[in-house]
Amino acid sequence: MPEMPAPWQLRPMQEADLAAVATLEAQSQFTPWSEQVFRDCLSEGYLCRVVTDVAGAVVAFVIIYCVLDEAHVLNIAVAPGYQRRGIAAALLREMMDVLRPDTRCLFLEVRESNQAARALYQRLGFVGTGMRRNYYRTADGHEDAVLMRCELPA
Repeated sequence: MPEMPAPWQLRPMQEADLAAVATLEAQSQFTPWSEQVFRDCLSEGYLCRVVTDVAGAVVAFVIIYCVLDEAHVLNIAVAPGYQRRGIAAALLREMMDVLRPDTRCLFLEVRESNQAARALYQRLGFVGTGMRRNYYRTADGHEDAVLMRCELPA
């Protein structure tokens, strides 16, 4: 498995990580997934990975669904205290390397207002392909999602 830059480590998500992952999700999302949703992703065989710090604490995660030669980033988050340290970029680069032999493209949705994430995805080769109107809930209604796609050449 590829290695994250020190001091972080990338590894498969385990049942023992679910409480920490759900807590991180709740810190990151207005409408967070439940611990059961993460458990279902694990049991269904989705590509579920966590990034840990030197103490073994979960600081980031990603859930990717693969079908045939396509993959979809369903969820990705970095703990608030660890953001802007390159963890998300390193995590996505490594997952793209893992996917590349069997996957031709990777998809995701991102909040239209999340300029930092959109810029990161663009740096990694994602391009906008469309919009999903009112996709994300907000405190005062809904927000559009930008659909993005990245080709993963062999």
